[in-house]
Amino acid sequence: MKKIIYFLSMFALVALLTISCNRDENTDQTSTVTASVYHKYADYAIPPDFNMIKAIKIKESNSGEWVTIVGIDGFIFEENFEYQLKLKKNLFSQSTARLTE
Repeated sequence: MKKIIYFLSMFALVALLTISCNRDENTDQTSTVTASVYHKYADYAIPPDFNMIKAIKIKESNSGEWVTIVGIDGFIFEENFEYQLKLKKNLFSQSTARLTE
């Protein structure tokens, strides 16, 4: 009987240690997306003073929502033209974001 209790105790301890291990959540992700660019500039307010600047709106091909962004590296926007762009989208883990703040 003591061997069974000892075995169950050791099993519970190993299971607890295995479950509570810190998993590697520092996985940055990069994907390629296709996006449409709206043909007009959008006004965009930047905190804390909320000064208005010109920004562009993009919509990813798998989304119905327009997102306002300040710009895209290497892309020069001209109004009244429609663009379809293939973009590299970088998603950073929370720990990476904390390091860059």
